[in-house]
Amino acid sequence: MKNKIIYIFLVVMLSLQSSCQTDSIKLEEESLAIINLLYNKESNNFPVPQPPNGDLSPVKPRKRIASDKHINKKKHILVIRENGNIEYKKEIDLSIEFRNILTNPESIFESKKLLKVDIKDINGDKIPIIVSNGSLKIQNITKKYKVLGVLFLSNIKFNESLNKAVIQFGAYTHELAGHTSLICLEKKQGSWQVVTSKNLSES
Repeated sequence: MKNKIIYIFLVVMLSLQSSCQTDSIKLEEESLAIINLLYNKESNNFPVPQPPNGDLSPVKPRKRIASDKHINKKKHILVIRENGNIEYKKEIDLSIEFRNILTNPESIFESKKLLKVDIKDINGDKIPIIVSNGSLKIQNITKKYKVLGVLFLSNIKFNESLNKAVIQFGAYTHELAGHTSLICLEKKQGSWQVVTSKNLSES
């Protein structure tokens, strides 16, 4: 009888451990899908298309300048702040569901875990990831890593079903050129979509 109880206990413990590992893998997979979506969405803002020509004579294609190679590769760097996730305290207009996720999430993916993940962009190129304590200037980062811009991201907060999430996301090409937003996402028909984007700051 004692052996049977020990056996049942071990089976239950192994089951729980397996379930936790599965949940952890799913959390990471969903988080990476969200980061890829936001990274590629931001990258697709560049290069800015030429204005329409109308009835005027054809526009000569402009000469390619050195910085274009970074624009065409759509390279950004992901930056994780060393002091962790900076929570947004100010009241902001969100639906009750997403407000609950923001204030009382069921699961959280910590952005610092990205340092151990090989994450690639839509072109299959590895996305560079660094940790910053906030003292580095954006121009210095872009110059050092030869990238177009810097993307800041917070921890990602999820609901219980891991099909809705909230993240703070910032995109900058310069200290005076960029924005930070609170983004609410939902997984629909197998892919993540931005439901709401609330601007927190702009420069």
